[in-house]
Amino acid sequence: MKSFIMALLMSVMMVPVAVSQDDNKEYKVGDYYYRLFIGNEWYCPSDCNSVQLTRSELVEEYPVGDVVVPDCVSIEGVECQVVSVVMTAFNWMSEGQVLKLPSTIRHIERNFEEDEKVFGEDTRRVSVVYPEQIESVGSYGLAFANLDESVSFPSIKTVRYAAFYESGVSNLSFGPNLTMVGTGALSDDGITTLNFEPNASGSISFASFSVGSDMMEELKLPERKVMNLSEQICRRSTSLKRVVFPDVSTINYISLVNSIVGITQFPYGYIFAENPNLSEIVCLGCVPPEFNIPEYFYDYFSKGRLCVADNMEECVLKVPAGCEDAYRSHPIWGHFKAVYGFENGDYTSVDGVGSDDVGNSNNTEYYNLQGIKVSTPVKGQLYIRKTGFDVEKVVL
Repeated sequence: MKSFIMALLMSVMMVPVAVSQDDNKEYKVGDYYYRLFIGNEWYCPSDCNSVQLTRSELVEEYPVGDVVVPDCVSIEGVECQVVSVVMTAFNWMSEGQVLKLPSTIRHIERNFEEDEKVFGEDTRRVSVVYPEQIESVGSYGLAFANLDESVSFPSIKTVRYAAFYESGVSNLSFGPNLTMVGTGALSDDGITTLNFEPNASGSISFASFSVGSDMMEELKLPERKVMNLSEQICRRSTSLKRVVFPDVSTINYISLVNSIVGITQFPYGYIFAENPNLSEIVCLGCVPPEFNIPEYFYDYFSKGRLCVADNMEECVLKVPAGCEDAYRSHPIWGHFKAVYGFENGDYTSVDGVGSDDVGNSNNTEYYNLQGIKVSTPVKGQLYIRKTGFDVEKVVL
């Protein structure tokens, strides 16, 4: 009995003491205000009280030097872990200062109502040192931050609208736990490369207009067991030339009529649209991915079918050699007019456009979009021209 009572006392002692709970109440500690998290945020630890740093009343350019966010604060006598920051609280910082976030931070966001300054003519760049444990970057979370050209978020799970807008980032790398890419999240014009770690048992969702800057030439979609792609995940990227699909069995298509963006819009039926230089779609799997299309799609879409891209008749589809016929006969992938095979994972080369004299740089051959050799090309028609190792689409 005594041992049972001791065990019960120990379990009670391990439960964190709670602060009086009020969703809207803010507590001032030092120079900043904090809001208590009641436990409805998924990134909050369950074994302690958690708070969000919401705002400050600091004057212009004060204090000087590095600004260090505390990892915990005392509220009503209870120690609370700082797990989230609203970056608007640091609008007072001057260019050149460094904001250092503690390892306890899991989420970064902004308060749009107080962002007139950061989005105005007086925009400043402040360097931000963030922890690897960051799991969520909200809308404009790191906008205008002075980040390195190449950054990595190994623990990230969600990225929201314009998360890295004007932050100086070119190369973004994400860990295997990324599950949500929100509208406009990775479409800033400064982004040139996106790297996603594979997760064969995980899932990921791309919202409409979520990726595709005017500097990114190739988009490699991440390897996941479950892939959800919305209407037009990439639209009007002038630099995008190639999209690579992983070896995935099923792609869940989410139409605009089922998203916040598309409440008043009809679906167009394109996953990639109005990308003028998109010339290649690559599938790494030997078996064509199937599309799970919701029933309501057909109620709105008069064409009655989904298209991977709006230029499938001009775009080349590349698949593992030997699997071309499976894609050609597929009801969706089969709408590509030109399907070619590649070997040993090298999708940058084209296998199936002819191989005779491939090493002769002076030998130029023409093929139609079905891969059939054309001996007498006609002026004004679209062909695939092969000169040595170079293969390109041309209009004579």
